[in-house]
Parts: sequence; C-alpha cells; structure tokens
Amino acid sequence: MINPESTPALARGGSGDVLTGLVGGLLAITSTKIPPLEAVKTAVWWHAQAAILAAKERTELGVDAFTLTQYLIPTLEKI
Repeated sequence: MINPESTPALARGGSGDVLTGLVGGLLAITSTKIPPLEAVKTAVWWHAQAAILAAKERTELGVDAFTLTQYLIPTLEKI
C-alpha cells in the first residue's frame, strides 16, 4: 500500500509516534468490526490528511508531533 498524499511536514521527530498511536487506537476499537488492514489504511490516511491541513495553516516547518495531534479531529470534521 502506498499513500500518494503526504507532506514534508511529516519528516519531523515524533510524527511516526503519532501514526503508531493512531494505528494502535484504531486496531483496538475496531478489531472485531473491520479488517486490521483497513484500520491501518485509515490511520495512514488520517495521519497524512491532518499533516496536510496543519501544513497549510502553519507551514511545513510549523508542524511538530503535538501540533499534528491538534489537527486530527479538525481533519475528520472536514469530511
């Protein structure tokens, strides 16, 4: 699986930790409802979209791991 949508803003320390938390959280709450691969795909998409939104509002250099977490819910609100 390749996610073609991303941003250089994710090339910062801690962004992988945010992704790991999303994967773990989605796997935990959906383990009996959706296949694990779908949960992982969703986490990857969500992570990238949050970073794209954050980079648009704060510039790519203004996105650290904490900031990225602040854009997770707003990302879902936009869909």
